[in-house]
Amino acid sequence: MHSAVLATLFLLSWTHCWSLPLPSSDDDDDLSEEDLEFAEHYLKSYYHPVTLAGILKKSAVTSTVDRLREMQSFFGLEVTGILDDPTLDIMKKPRCGVPDVGEYSVFPRTLKWSHTNLTYRIVNYTPDMPHSEVDKAFKKAFKVWSDVTPLNFTRIHDGTADIMISFGTKGYNLFIVAAHELGHSLGLDHSKDPGALMFPIYTYTGKSHFMLPDDDVQGIQSLYGPGDEDPNPKHPKTPEKCDPALSLDAITSLRGETMIFKDRYDDANQTMDKDYPRFIEEEFPGIGDKVDAVYEKNGK
Repeated sequence: MHSAVLATLFLLSWTHCWSLPLPSSDDDDDLSEEDLEFAEHYLKSYYHPVTLAGILKKSAVTSTVDRLREMQSFFGLEVTGILDDPTLDIMKKPRCGVPDVGEYSVFPRTLKWSHTNLTYRIVNYTPDMPHSEVDKAFKKAFKVWSDVTPLNFTRIHDGTADIMISFGTKGYNLFIVAAHELGHSLGLDHSKDPGALMFPIYTYTGKSHFMLPDDDVQGIQSLYGPGDEDPNPKHPKTPEKCDPALSLDAITSLRGETMIFKDRYDDANQTMDKDYPRFIEEEFPGIGDKVDAVYEKNGK
């Protein structure tokens, strides 16, 4: 495999508009022209993007509405083909710059390293963080994958490494972005599992010990097999609401809603609401990623 370039953040420049209009619902007349243009470019970039040679595959979806439907399906939204608020909200969340559907590199789709001892090199540093913190974040990110596979990563300071790391602009949590982008360089696509590291939207807050989710473990081990010894054999799984064997950690009434807690997630009213389940840390910052009991005191 050719050397891979691992970027900590992809920033896309919106330089032109599409000729096809993007439909919006009657309830969303407050959408600005800027929102509509942003959405169009989002879809163009992440769903069947044009190749570097300016070619769109014959089998690719070409219409704006088809791309929008595919995006809504990918994220588990109601598939309407209409730009509504829930869809736009998802589009505006911090995310990876790699497409969800379509080629994400100029190499063949069967991305997999032919050897397990890989080298990496940090070509440049971001001015937003001390060098030591950057080194620490990447060391931790590589360990996420080496813990569950036979892969070994060695840093070099000169020459061409298997994985070349280059910075663009300051972005989201460096560790989680690095671990996610490293997953791409090892051959993983985006996952539809909202709890997965390879989910395109960044959700991990970095305030607690990170454990690679089971979905990512299954994906990477399908390429390289398991390692000799996994230090964290119980990898978190995203709860499935219709699982008859699902057990809960806590359930209570909060803010007038029935709140359910399971592992690092919470849910409201036992519904299939588009915003749930959420990460506990996301909705209740500082509480940690697992609870044993929950109650509401004086409405607080």
